[in-house]
Amino acid sequence: MEQEYKLQDEDDQSLDAAERALDLCRNAQKMWENGDADDAIATLDAAYRFILSIGDSASLKGLQQKDEIRFMICKRLHEIYVSKHTALPMSQSAIPTLLNKHVEAEIKRFTTYEKRYFADSLRRSGKYIAFIRKELEKEGLPGELAWLPLIESGFNLKALSTENALGLWQFVPVTANRFSLEKNLYVDERLDPFKSTVAAVRYFKILHRTFGDWETVLAAYNCGEGRVLRTIKGQRHKYLDNFWDLYNRLPRETARFVPRFLATIQIVNNLEKYGFDQIQPERPVTFDVVKINKQLSLKSIAKTTGIPFSSLAELNTELKHAILPDRPYELRVPKGTSEKLLSVIDTIPESSRLAIYRSVRHHKVKSGDSLYKIARDNGTTVRALSEVNNINQRDLLQIGNILIIPADRYKRKKKKQIKISSKQSVM
Repeated sequence: MEQEYKLQDEDDQSLDAAERALDLCRNAQKMWENGDADDAIATLDAAYRFILSIGDSASLKGLQQKDEIRFMICKRLHEIYVSKHTALPMSQSAIPTLLNKHVEAEIKRFTTYEKRYFADSLRRSGKYIAFIRKELEKEGLPGELAWLPLIESGFNLKALSTENALGLWQFVPVTANRFSLEKNLYVDERLDPFKSTVAAVRYFKILHRTFGDWETVLAAYNCGEGRVLRTIKGQRHKYLDNFWDLYNRLPRETARFVPRFLATIQIVNNLEKYGFDQIQPERPVTFDVVKINKQLSLKSIAKTTGIPFSSLAELNTELKHAILPDRPYELRVPKGTSEKLLSVIDTIPESSRLAIYRSVRHHKVKSGDSLYKIARDNGTTVRALSEVNNINQRDLLQIGNILIIPADRYKRKKKKQIKISSKQSVM
């Protein structure tokens, strides 16, 4: 019994040290974004000292946390040191307009066999483009960046790539976590167009501080800072702040990504010339916000208030199961309906975590498990498991992790998909 208490005490100490280190990492991130690189480094050093206090006798979970946070700290320090030595002043207020053979090739694609995709994306952009521009303007960033979701997701909030990038801005889980986008049983904030836009703007600022020119920033956004930095370091001659010096050495998808974006800017600035002037963008999203202090389902809210479920679901796309989290939650409702909801909120029956658990089962990963084996044993598919758990089909599973087994609607039937691009689909 004494040994049991000792182990519990060590686990509590490890958890406390990990939480303190994570808090310091978040503070360091904010310092760096505000230009305080030296303070950010000092704060990360302090976080590292907390991690060192987690002893080797900690639980497996504690040791895993130690390794994950230590890796995060080392990565942040590397990014800051690199940016201090390679960054250029933020003197460029706009993305240069360039028309070369690569951009012209993408314009041709968008105006021929990808014309419908471009037109549909342009139509959907009306819902969010004004908000995105406003957020970019607040941070002094080029307004043209507001068109990046057109090539990332087609302005589809639920666009999912084969690399598990999700949402308007196509954040992968590790980047979402880096910018504090919440992901848990109830919500995935990558699906929220407003919260994910704020995260994307923060990311743009960091990337521009690191690379200096916007074309290289776009490349790094697509394939990651590390890949672009390695490519720059591999140049025989000194890198002269020019993306096109790197073009032939980047992954093909990334090399095309930048010309596709520049082609998009050319087209949206010349809609009539390229045959898109008849497209009517959808109206900007408007809504009221109601703070809810009880756990409700969107279905019960819709039934009681008469507000269409589809409207509630569209405004609150981050809700993974259409159930509010078990904490105070700011629910978006159609403009002018907040009073209607508030007048009947006490009569709406509460939902609970159990409502989610009734629709799904869970599996604790054990030695020898694979996504294929778990899917086969539970009558579902690898794709469904990957989608519900937001994991890559090629990732190795960690023993002890809890996986959600999809509800019946996922089982052994092909879901309808809307093609977004060569690597994306909407679920």
